[in-house]
Amino acid sequence: MTALRAQCRAKRESISSGDRLRASEAVCAAIMREETYLCAKTVLLYSALGAELDVSPLLQHALQNGKRAALPRVISDTQMESISANGLLEKGAFGILEPIGEVIPPQELDLVIVPLLAFTPDCFRMGWGRGYYDRYLLRTGPHCAFFGAAYSQQLCKAFVPQPHDQQLHKIFTPDQIYES
Repeated sequence: MTALRAQCRAKRESISSGDRLRASEAVCAAIMREETYLCAKTVLLYSALGAELDVSPLLQHALQNGKRAALPRVISDTQMESISANGLLEKGAFGILEPIGEVIPPQELDLVIVPLLAFTPDCFRMGWGRGYYDRYLLRTGPHCAFFGAAYSQQLCKAFVPQPHDQQLHKIFTPDQIYES
């Protein structure tokens, strides 16, 4: 799996900065039109690391439209939590910008937008291999939706999901919306 992760990371990093920006705008716009997003009161997003698809326009939109927006903060080698995104950010685990503020319980989330390294057509995601999101998604309520944000090039039919991998409801790319 390590070799496949390296291939997927290299493929993602080969996308030009202009294409990354256009993809980010297209994916965020598609999510903003989605009924699940429009109805969500509390949304967990992420701070893009390196070449990950940037969802900061979605974070700004959520805050401007009265949604309770959160970002993840790593609290141990195996756990993360959601923190209100209304406050300050500091570099946290893995050099990712993390919020400082109020903890939002996972059961209060209506929507989680997750980063990914690669994905399958049936909405399984490959992450960095530590399982933070897989464990966290299990703690959300049954009403919570899980969306992935990705470049089209991140589709990877060679990735075989493991039993612990959590399936997302939808994955948004600039060209297509995949549904589970």
